[in-house]
Amino acid sequence: MVGPPRGTNAPDYGSVGAATPTDEELLPLPAKLRRRTTRAAAAAAACLAVAGTVAIARQTRPTKNDASLFARPGPRGKTERAPPDGVVKHTYATSDVDAAIKAFGSLPVALAPWGGDAGCSVAVPGDVLKKLGGAPVDCVAYALAAHSFPETYELAPCECECGAVGRVQLLTADDLAGVGSFAEGFGLHHVDARDRSAGDGKSVAEVEAAFRKAYGGFQKWDPLMDMNVKLYSSDLREYMSTYFKNEQPYFLWLWTDAFGRSFASVAFAQGTTAGAVVEVFSDAFDEAALRAGAAGVAAAAYPRYAFRDGTTAPAAHFGASSGGVLYAAAVSHFVSDLAAASSFYQDVLVAEEIASYRGPKSRMAAFGFGPHGVDDTVQVLLVESHAEGGPFSVRDFETTLNEAHAATLRSAYDGENQWLDFHYAISGTRLAMAELLDRATKRGATVHFAAEAIAATNGNGDDEANLYVVTPNGVSVQIVAPDGTGWVPDGIVQNVAGDLCAAG
Repeated sequence: MVGPPRGTNAPDYGSVGAATPTDEELLPLPAKLRRRTTRAAAAAAACLAVAGTVAIARQTRPTKNDASLFARPGPRGKTERAPPDGVVKHTYATSDVDAAIKAFGSLPVALAPWGGDAGCSVAVPGDVLKKLGGAPVDCVAYALAAHSFPETYELAPCECECGAVGRVQLLTADDLAGVGSFAEGFGLHHVDARDRSAGDGKSVAEVEAAFRKAYGGFQKWDPLMDMNVKLYSSDLREYMSTYFKNEQPYFLWLWTDAFGRSFASVAFAQGTTAGAVVEVFSDAFDEAALRAGAAGVAAAAYPRYAFRDGTTAPAAHFGASSGGVLYAAAVSHFVSDLAAASSFYQDVLVAEEIASYRGPKSRMAAFGFGPHGVDDTVQVLLVESHAEGGPFSVRDFETTLNEAHAATLRSAYDGENQWLDFHYAISGTRLAMAELLDRATKRGATVHFAAEAIAATNGNGDDEANLYVVTPNGVSVQIVAPDGTGWVPDGIVQNVAGDLCAAG
């Protein structure tokens, strides 16, 4: 008989009774925040995320006075806010948020929510807020990079009692027009949850050191670089001359898509965070100038993005990059077994394989989440390299994460570790929690639940939670607030994502 997903005590998801009400009820906290917690209120207030109403086992909808930061048309003409759908962010575990934030200087980025009245925030000048849509000062972690505003507005980390966070969203055209919301751009989040366990294997800092050694000076490509986020620019010449920081070494990929169109990609690191490589690509580029500045150059064996047709221009597919706007295109992850990972993505995550490549040195499969009823512009690429790399290999990374998950995630509702901060998020899914859990059950996949502010905005009923599904390479996929109809939680979903001090 197929058992429940690893990480849960429930004999069968959807068949157990509701958690017995306890004193972990909605606790009123300052101004715009409510949340449940199993910790004392004073300890919990040390590090909070705010955006409307955060609930745990049962969800209370934001009220007019809750001042949600996400907007969408609501009933009776009200305006609420919601995040975009599809793959909307990538989060990393890090030991050095400051280094990541410094690297954000090469990316046109906007504000991201974090902090609040509890003191985990940085005040931002009012004219900056006005230009970016007027987010409340007490919900802002840091200001924009210096390319848009004076040096005095440089980015700063959100330091909390139990860790630190560096979160930004890519700048959007609406931001430049002064009508945007930070929730609309693709998120790049670096989290130092230093008080949590990393398991008995390598620490986060040790893994980062191994990745730095593999990256070197970007003179040659290493399999660990296949973990990256790909961003599109409609004019790579403008991006390199205006926004890219020349002191950063980069690797240059030259490639053609399935329709014979030529592209160039520049790949560089986001600080010292493991796996945080950014690859900016374009069909408008100066090859000679890029070659002259590159630390390493190679011709890619497969397209770095899987366009579905050759008639739509890339700039029409993504958008124009005036003002430095970059468009999220893909999340790329390395895997040691592409066949197993691809099967998992289709069977458990309900992903659609868009394209694939099989070559002598590597294999790749590109996936979209259109079956979730969301925008599938941002793809997920899984890459298996036949090169050994090392001495810290792809398989070593997978083992580090998976062993930590097995040791620390006592159930789907209990436990936490630093490596869960290695994840990307799918927002707006139309799939039900019960179906996703059934699929995970059949594969014996590890799942974990967490609440955070964004879960209050999907409108999927009274029992919302974020579902984290651990994939074969140890990296998790955060599925934001699937429809909870027919799902009865077997425990209290805690705010371990929004509160770094929560141990789960």
